[in-house]
Amino acid sequence: MFANGEGESYLVPGTIGIYEKDNGVLWKHFSYHNKKNCVRRNRKLVISIITTVDNYDYILNWIFHQDGTLEIKNELTEIDLPQGTNVNTQNENPSLGRL
Repeated sequence: MFANGEGESYLVPGTIGIYEKDNGVLWKHFSYHNKKNCVRRNRKLVISIITTVDNYDYILNWIFHQDGTLEIKNELTEIDLPQGTNVNTQNENPSLGRL
């Protein structure tokens, strides 16, 4: 989903998310010769796709690390859809629950 100039949402089908994410310190070094710290941040590139099936959202992430490794992270979210049922009080036995 995207937002237009008026703040209304619209759907662009067939899109993926690509972003770079900070992953902490890659390395740090203090030089005694010039009294300076050198720090390099660890970054990872994430390609993400989210798809919805019924009330489930499937999130598929491909994470590319700087050392050449590929991590695949899958997530699943859902919204409970509770539904009411009719209660027949004539056939109800408290010791066994509702029939």
